[in-house]
Amino acid sequence: MLPTANSQQPTINNQQPTTNTAYTYRVNQCLLISEVYFI
Repeated sequence: MLPTANSQQPTINNQQPTTNTAYTYRVNQCLLISEVYFI
């Protein structure tokens, strides 16, 4: 079900590249914070 949902929304991703980059940046920040806590 997840791959079909992703394939159904390619235009939304293309229309909002800045939002996607901001989201990935936020995810990266969360991962970095979690890594610091794990250390």
